[in-house]
Amino acid sequence: MSRFYDTECIIHRPVKTLGAYNRPSYSLQEVGRCMVSFDKAGVNTLVQLTPQAAINDRYIVYCNISVDIQAGDILEINGLKYRAGQPLKYRQHQEVGLSLYEEV
Repeated sequence: MSRFYDTECIIHRPVKTLGAYNRPSYSLQEVGRCMVSFDKAGVNTLVQLTPQAAINDRYIVYCNISVDIQAGDILEINGLKYRAGQPLKYRQHQEVGLSLYEEV
């Protein structure tokens, strides 16, 4: 299965720290790198939010079972950032659903 992992992935995890005046501040901390297989899930949705619309693209990442990916992690693949969903672990690999992550 590992011969299909052809794309490098950088895993970032949001870390909460206290900033000025004890206000929470969030930053991304790199927790690991791995090789993955990256695939488009075929689901595109257009959602009308007030006042603008948002387009959600869904992707799936296949990687080794030993890689520590948690729901909410930010995965950087090919220069773009994606938010990880709940990983599904199987005997030989795990699958993680992704959605495009945009910083606002």
